[in-house]
Amino acid sequence: MTRRRPLPPGRWWLALVAIPSLLALHLGWLGAAPNPAGDEGNWALLGLAASRGEAFALPPEARFVTTLFARCIGWSFQLLGPSWASARIVPALAVVLGAAGLGAALATAGRPREGAVLALAVALHPWGVAWGRTVSVPYALPYVLTLLGAVALWRASLAPSRSRAFGWCLGASQALGLALQGSPLALTAALAGCVTLALEPSWRRPWKTPEGALAALLGALHALPLALSAATVQHASPPVGAPPEPLLARLASYANGALGGVSGEATVRHFAGSHRAAWALSTLAALGLLGGVLRPRDPLGRHALRWLGVSALTLPALLYSTRAWHLPTVDTDRYAFVFAAPMALCVACVPWDPRGRAAVALAALLWGAGSLRLAAHFAFGGAPDRGLSAWDGGPYRGWQPLEGHLPLPDTLREAALDDARGLPVALVYDDYAFHAVRFPNAVAGDHRATHRLGALAPVPGRRSYAVTFTAAPSQPVTGRIVRIFRHPDGSPWCALRALEGL
Repeated sequence: MTRRRPLPPGRWWLALVAIPSLLALHLGWLGAAPNPAGDEGNWALLGLAASRGEAFALPPEARFVTTLFARCIGWSFQLLGPSWASARIVPALAVVLGAAGLGAALATAGRPREGAVLALAVALHPWGVAWGRTVSVPYALPYVLTLLGAVALWRASLAPSRSRAFGWCLGASQALGLALQGSPLALTAALAGCVTLALEPSWRRPWKTPEGALAALLGALHALPLALSAATVQHASPPVGAPPEPLLARLASYANGALGGVSGEATVRHFAGSHRAAWALSTLAALGLLGGVLRPRDPLGRHALRWLGVSALTLPALLYSTRAWHLPTVDTDRYAFVFAAPMALCVACVPWDPRGRAAVALAALLWGAGSLRLAAHFAFGGAPDRGLSAWDGGPYRGWQPLEGHLPLPDTLREAALDDARGLPVALVYDDYAFHAVRFPNAVAGDHRATHRLGALAPVPGRRSYAVTFTAAPSQPVTGRIVRIFRHPDGSPWCALRALEGL
């Protein structure tokens, strides 16, 4: 194999700027930006139970993944103490360390330039930035694990001995197997690997040995617990019926979601909001980027392109039984890691000619601008919720930042307890976004504050407080305003009202 020249020493100064900036992007205000909301309370509570040695399990409708993510959060709680930041450090470090590992894996194979591009692409893509900062879903783990599996597959084909080939084969099978425990959508990466093994003899050779067969078997074992629970998920979550929209409209919606996943605009819209002009420009840029990576010259680049194609074709089939496959809502950008991961590898593997350099520059501009928009929004912003439509909706009101960059669930609890002056309190709300307040209540363990999702009515025996968004609350509520919570830009966000009680 032809070895590539290392980066000129004079350019290493870029690392002195890029590395701290990326770390700040992934770790700054980690416990509060985005604001902890909704399903984050679920995984944080599971992690808390794991850290305390208590029995815990996923609900039947969620058992399409294992509890690996919760156990990782539990280990973080044991090391750092229970908090939103120590829960979120798990996906954040997965993205940061995964990017570094991917860069090292390519660099040690004689491709340092490609390694640097891949590491930056993984760390800079808006999907990795936003979903690495929340424990709403465990998808940041398969985001990096599928990439590690793909690179390990390639490294196995280069191994100079059977023992080293076995090590890389085992690494590939375990990375892809563990990715399945974070999301069944990681199956797209495994299927793409099978396609490449069928088409690339040099990749297939290490797997034809007894050691390779053993590695494949050990990787397949990860799918066993998921397969056993699949029937439970089907019963708990019946198949989604065909939407009323015609097929052409659904295909257009899916194309919009896929291109938004490539560009990162779908994630920016979900967390920070977007405008039609930004959507149009990012869509054109995503199309240009796809056109710029369609000339792979080496097996790794060809695999990346096959992986992107397999993901685009199989994602609707994997979602069909339990989710709306055409990605009609803004929150379905969470599935976009199946596009972001192979796209990052495609960009890293483009030929280093004028067209390839232009593709890398376009990716850096597109993904860097999206991530900077996220950072600016969390630091200074605040925007009204424009709904769930993937075409013009977002940002989700639950993710929005709080003035002072504190986690809203903890602040709500403290504000209610301070106002009650030692009396037991109940926080009542009708929006699931506030449901993450369960976690600080459980961490405290003193039963001074309870919570209830439903009617905004007093809870007998407790001083009760209603939490509502200031814009378009779903239930009318009256009562003394204890506090108005605002965004960093000063705009009102939600209110805490004292109801009758005791």
